[in-house]
Amino acid sequence: MKNMKNKMRLKLKPYVEQITDPDRHAGKSMYICPLCGSGSGSVEYGSDSDGAFSVKSDGVTWHCFSCGKGGDIFDLIREYEGMKDFKEQYAKAVEMFGDSDALQGDDSGMS
Repeated sequence: MKNMKNKMRLKLKPYVEQITDPDRHAGKSMYICPLCGSGSGSVEYGSDSDGAFSVKSDGVTWHCFSCGKGGDIFDLIREYEGMKDFKEQYAKAVEMFGDSDALQGDDSGMS
């Protein structure tokens, strides 16, 4: 199960690209924060026009320099989708990125 969890962590960038837009000015690794809206240029979010949300070079972790939140794909699913339970977060990742075999078997590596 741990192997499947690690495979899902590698899906961070595709997930980010599904839920937010890249910052056109800051380069490929900066995005509008899907949690606080930083980088949208909207007055509602303090007119911050620079993307503050980044996917780290390891490809499995993210950080927003504006709201200070960060983590892996499961942390982002928890924050963005409002899912507190890890099993729900994991099921959501599997639903989005496939690998139904990942949901079968024991739960030993799920938390």
